[in-house]
Amino acid sequence: MYSRGNKEDYNHWASLGNIGWTHEELLPYFKKSEFAKFDVDIEPQYHGFSGPQTIDVAEDTPGLTELFLDAAKELGAIQLDYNGKSQNGTSRVQAYLKGNVRSGTSQAYVRPAQDRPNFHLQLNCLVTKIVIKNSTAVGIRFIRNGKLYSVKAKKEVIVSAGAVNTPQLLMLSGIGPRRELEKHGIKPVAFLPVGQYLQDHPIFPGMVFRTNQVYYNTSFEQQVNDFCENKRPLTAGWGFQCVTYITLDNKPNRRPDIELLTIGPPAMSPAWGAVLQYNEEYAAAFQILNPLTDFMNTLLLLNPFSRGEVTLKSKNAADLVQINPNFFSDKRDLQIMYRGIEKALQLMHTKAYKNFKAEWLRIPMPGCDEAFEYFSKEWWICIVKHLSVPCFHPIGTARMGPSPNISVVDNELKVHGICGLRVVDASIMPTHISGHPNAAVVVIAEKASDLIKRDYENNKPDCRR
Repeated sequence: MYSRGNKEDYNHWASLGNIGWTHEELLPYFKKSEFAKFDVDIEPQYHGFSGPQTIDVAEDTPGLTELFLDAAKELGAIQLDYNGKSQNGTSRVQAYLKGNVRSGTSQAYVRPAQDRPNFHLQLNCLVTKIVIKNSTAVGIRFIRNGKLYSVKAKKEVIVSAGAVNTPQLLMLSGIGPRRELEKHGIKPVAFLPVGQYLQDHPIFPGMVFRTNQVYYNTSFEQQVNDFCENKRPLTAGWGFQCVTYITLDNKPNRRPDIELLTIGPPAMSPAWGAVLQYNEEYAAAFQILNPLTDFMNTLLLLNPFSRGEVTLKSKNAADLVQINPNFFSDKRDLQIMYRGIEKALQLMHTKAYKNFKAEWLRIPMPGCDEAFEYFSKEWWICIVKHLSVPCFHPIGTARMGPSPNISVVDNELKVHGICGLRVVDASIMPTHISGHPNAAVVVIAEKASDLIKRDYENNKPDCRR
């Protein structure tokens, strides 16, 4: 999904002391990375048309896509380009979509560069440590096929391992919270809040409807033929139909609180609960789903107050880290999610839903059905706690900021107190964005590339000389 977030997300980053990170300063990078191929509801001045990643809109599911748009508009949402001037409204989903497959960063950036003489790619490697001498990153160590290797850095080391593995690697290299390094007997290099301030988007997939229509009840052969013509249902997109960004206090220029994402057939299969890795009892509850008739309204909490952490299990790089998203530890998040549910429930009473005979599908909720009155606030909060899962949008574990007391990197993504070491991934985001982080991560990388080139274009001496 291609959702840049709200311009105030980035202005907020800048207000925290991160000079150079306003939306106005980042918009050229969004445009640089994008090849906008769609024309529905597009505001061209906010998009790029020559970048490496193709952004497109999947074909409509006949009758169904328009239903979702009409229902949202009945409730006052404006149909718009949510990556344009204003985000608050409803739209078809813009996606990383090139023909019938995902337009990923590997396809767009890595493969075109793989034959360059100054580019060397090693697969199936596990980086175990950043080598730091005299507060300067001088290389890395990694394991490949059971053998330990070392690589020296001529200028600097760039870590792009993501919001989970980047903090692990930094801590294994001696950069992290004092208590975490001491706990695992790691020699400290710099005490920084690595792994702290973790944020993710909780997503609540508990609002399912059943229509009296049947979709994509065709042979596999026919679906493959449709795929070759860039048609649903096998085209990349996972059943995403429409997205609505909701600001609960109805102020037009404020960051939205909730993303309402509608997922249509055939994504709603009986395996849904297993896909989300619910326990056996809850996974069984979703087996009543019918992939030919059912759709789901999912709610994503965009700007959570709760903070989690990533910590080490041991000082062995092969051991997975411990991730505590700490969802709903701040009770304000639950209240915002419930208010979003109240808003989404209004869709049931729209003419669009009634004309389409879209009916609520009651799914058994063990632990909640017997404890609370069905559809009461207490019941909803109970199932939100039981069903909400990470959207796999982790950020913030090596957050950017001017103070080493509450951040890990500065506004040039350089690790505080360590020469020759940058972090370039979602972990540097100081707070979450009101959208999916894919596009923002690409922009972080594009901006980092310019920062690096600027540092060395005039043979600027670095701190190791």
